[in-house]
Amino acid sequence: MTFFGNFTETRPEEITVEKAMVMLIVRQFYRREDFPEEIFVALEDSTIVSKGDVVWANLDNEHPYDFIALPRIDELVVNLPSKEQFLTKMGVDRLDKVTIEAENEFWGSFPFEFCAKVGDTKLIWE
Repeated sequence: MTFFGNFTETRPEEITVEKAMVMLIVRQFYRREDFPEEIFVALEDSTIVSKGDVVWANLDNEHPYDFIALPRIDELVVNLPSKEQFLTKMGVDRLDKVTIEAENEFWGSFPFEFCAKVGDTKLIWE
């Protein structure tokens, strides 16, 4: 075991992930300009982050994240709508015209589809 983690062990073959956690990240960060391109989710604990933490690749690039599973949010949710698709569904041309109620209704009924693997690691969704 070192300061940055245990590198003698291999990567885990399976990681358990909470669906509710990933769905909450989508709902909270979807309106950001850098979503989904710069939004990554830590699937393991490390010295720098805890499982479930959001990591911004454009801001948090000075840390050794490459030793943990760190997929982009749209790798976890495989059917995320593009911003254009979302705006079309909402019947508006800009995100600031989408009401909170309409957005909550959309995400409340959205059929999230989650990936089965990240790299060589199988994900178990709870």
